[in-house]
Amino acid sequence: MNLPVDPHRAFRIVTGVLEEALRSSGRTAFVVSGGGPEEGLLTQWLDGAHLPWQVPSPDSVEAAKGLLAGRGPGGQPPPGPDHHAPSPWDPGAEASALAGAALARTRGLLHLGTANKTCLLLSSQAPLQPVLPLGDLYASQIRFMVGSCTVPAPFRDTATHVVEGVDRALKAYLEDGHHRHDALSGLPEAVRREVLSGLAAARRAWHPIPLIPKLSGATLGLDLDL
Repeated sequence: MNLPVDPHRAFRIVTGVLEEALRSSGRTAFVVSGGGPEEGLLTQWLDGAHLPWQVPSPDSVEAAKGLLAGRGPGGQPPPGPDHHAPSPWDPGAEASALAGAALARTRGLLHLGTANKTCLLLSSQAPLQPVLPLGDLYASQIRFMVGSCTVPAPFRDTATHVVEGVDRALKAYLEDGHHRHDALSGLPEAVRREVLSGLAAARRAWHPIPLIPKLSGATLGLDLDL
């Protein structure tokens, strides 16, 4: 069974928040980047709310892929054992996010990400985008609404019911107040280990950075909300 979600309520809340964010930021439109089924859902919602948006061009995403791969002038990746190291993010999604950040910065637009709650909770990297409209919707809830979803790297090849079980366990532990052991007890041992590892990595990734020693009356990250 999927976690309950009312698509109409989700649409109203998300687009209402985005409309206010656009107004208060003084920007004229959004940039949406990150790819996946979530990007399609988000742009559909933006259209439904008559909110303007853009996505980075395919050429800019390809250029970002080259940067992320460390390609030199000849278009070849650098030698070394780290080149094939697995990434917790889908390379296409990461390239889309990077290209979107450049587009938003150069045109003065508000940058939206497409990450869902499951990916955010279990990722070892914080997303580039400052606004995450789907960040409180689990992967299985996205799948319920659009038929597919993006899942964290360790679960990309697992069955649908496994991801749904992970989502239910995360909700029980992080939202419903169940003890971690009880919340995760229904998961297979290998899946439970991946969830615990992912949660630990995510906590490290989301720790506030950069670290600035407080020496004055108003310090970035502590007193100044910047």
